[in-house]
Amino acid sequence: MRYRVGAVEVHVLRDGVYRADGGVAFGIIPRALWSQQAPPDRRGRVPFGVNCFLIRTKRYTVVVDTGIGAKLGAKARDIYGVRADGRLLEELDAAGVKPEAVDAVVFTHLHWDHTGGATRRDENGALHLTFPRAVHYVQQRDWDEALAPNERTRGGFRPEDLLPLREEGRLRLLEGDSYLNKNVSVIVTGGHTTAHQLVRIASRGEVAYVTGDILPARIYLPATYATAYDLFPLTTAEAKQALLRRAERRGALLFLSHDAEYPAGRVTRDERGHYAFTPVAADAPSPA
Repeated sequence: MRYRVGAVEVHVLRDGVYRADGGVAFGIIPRALWSQQAPPDRRGRVPFGVNCFLIRTKRYTVVVDTGIGAKLGAKARDIYGVRADGRLLEELDAAGVKPEAVDAVVFTHLHWDHTGGATRRDENGALHLTFPRAVHYVQQRDWDEALAPNERTRGGFRPEDLLPLREEGRLRLLEGDSYLNKNVSVIVTGGHTTAHQLVRIASRGEVAYVTGDILPARIYLPATYATAYDLFPLTTAEAKQALLRRAERRGALLFLSHDAEYPAGRVTRDERGHYAFTPVAADAPSPA
């Protein structure tokens, strides 16, 4: 699925679907509300897409997040209802890009459903980088949090996804908002994790954002909707509202990390201040 932001191409790379416990996925929101839009299965789980993104400029190839990957054990695959092999490289190949051609990987944050595809195991069980030439960008505070988690956050991170990046010298730690190049930058929001970041794409007056888990899917448009994983839900709400205001004002394209049906769209706001999400088809022209 290819989109255009000015002169920049953005491809949605679908790594599959996983199923999250509805209570965890929607935190304090009552089941009677969220289940109307996201009916759970018999185990109380709700399907979410695992969307990664390929950004291509004339000289630069960037992957945003790497999905779940293929390293989960049988128990975790059963809990989350995921395939054993992942689809990231298959999707990348369909876009005409080899792993060795990727210049940079940007993580919105370091939870395992966003970093699992960064490494892979060979037939002997040894770990290798999926994108061996790429510089992997993450916020310093998120890296510190992932490597020294507390009892509440420990289940969100997997060292086998992360440590090889440092060991191979392919890790770049950022301190706050940063530009990767003239078209791609990151904006720190916090909220979901200590230093969660959005990815901003800008070209020829057009703007798009990869929203990560600040706005993981369109069901999370209301300010009160957040996951139980959010460390600072009030910060998430504030960051989401700021993002939506900016996106509505600029007509920005939003790329959603976990929407299983509609990974891209734009938002509008009615007279009551409520936002609505309108899906955008791949290769659709930008608004006049």
